[in-house]
Amino acid sequence: MNFGWSNAGADVFLNDPAVLRGAQRASAVVLQLPSAQNMSNRFYTVHPRRNDRFVGPSELMRNVFPEVDFTEFHFTRHLLSHLQRIAPDRFATLRRELQTMWVARMRLLLRKIDREVLLLWFSKRRPGEDSNAPDLALDPAFVTQQMVDSIRSPMAQCVEVRASQSARDAGLEGMIFAPVEESAASELLGPLAHEEAAVALVQVLGPLLSNEKGPA
Repeated sequence: MNFGWSNAGADVFLNDPAVLRGAQRASAVVLQLPSAQNMSNRFYTVHPRRNDRFVGPSELMRNVFPEVDFTEFHFTRHLLSHLQRIAPDRFATLRRELQTMWVARMRLLLRKIDREVLLLWFSKRRPGEDSNAPDLALDPAFVTQQMVDSIRSPMAQCVEVRASQSARDAGLEGMIFAPVEESAASELLGPLAHEEAAVALVQVLGPLLSNEKGPA
């Protein structure tokens, strides 16, 4: 069963008891590593289910970025791209907050799932590359190799899938979407990249499922 959620951060899964119960009872759990910007933190709040939607700034955010009119922003990516562009030094403080909170929330999520989890790194980049890209285009945004390593454990292995050049060059080939969705679709990894991820996961899931003794 696919519990995937568009632009989800850790918050949406932490606050959904049905998803957590499903994961706890599953024969195997694959958790794609989310970006760090889509979660509530000391600087701003996001929508509890649409984690990419910016709800509002905290007093701390207003103090750090007093020149910004936050009513102009509705999505975290737009907001953070703007802040990174106009005040890179101050933005570094916000980025560190997001990275610290990401590690804490991911550790909490793994504790709540309370079983072996395959962490899936699925991206156009490797964990050690371009984690602070100015346009936040390379998901999972702001997530570094050190952050991934800090949540690994015997119960949380990581499967790393960097989409091949041919998969990236395929663009929209094989994707189905409405005309108004073309812009959003163009930012996603396509079917060929997903096939590469599936192959990588099967190599790990096969032995894991063959040893599974619990309920399906």
